[in-house]
Amino acid sequence: MANKNNYFTSPKGVAQYAWLNTPDTAFNQNAYKVALRMNKEDAKEFLDELQTVANDNLGSKAADAHMPYKTDAETGEILLTFKSKFKPKFCSADGAIVSEEPSVGSGSCVKIKGSFYPYENSGVGISLQMSHVQVIDLVEHGGGQQFEPEEGSFKP
Repeated sequence: MANKNNYFTSPKGVAQYAWLNTPDTAFNQNAYKVALRMNKEDAKEFLDELQTVANDNLGSKAADAHMPYKTDAETGEILLTFKSKFKPKFCSADGAIVSEEPSVGSGSCVKIKGSFYPYENSGVGISLQMSHVQVIDLVEHGGGQQFEPEEGSFKP
């Protein structure tokens, strides 16, 4: 199958379920992955491009193809899923590749660069294979909410 319209850059979104620094090994999947949450208006052009890739590469099967996104029933927001067997390269907000890998956690504002991957093996669909992650606003893993200082004797 010829893969047309191969490369993409996602719109900005909020990272969720971020496994970008180490692979998620649960259930033997061994994959780097992230879900990107954004409002429907911001996702529209990307979803249209995704449908075009499905139509161009899967033909009549595109109508029933598995697509790599969900719509949140409560908020109407789109949740796009990106994966890779390989660790993505990280870029700063200005687009330059960084040498020190940031610990990208859920809540970070990011964009994803990669390629569309149409498939027809154990089902029919499109997956989003990521290669680069542009970190616009970083929320580090484990950063969480901090406490205000209190008087006390405990110090590590």
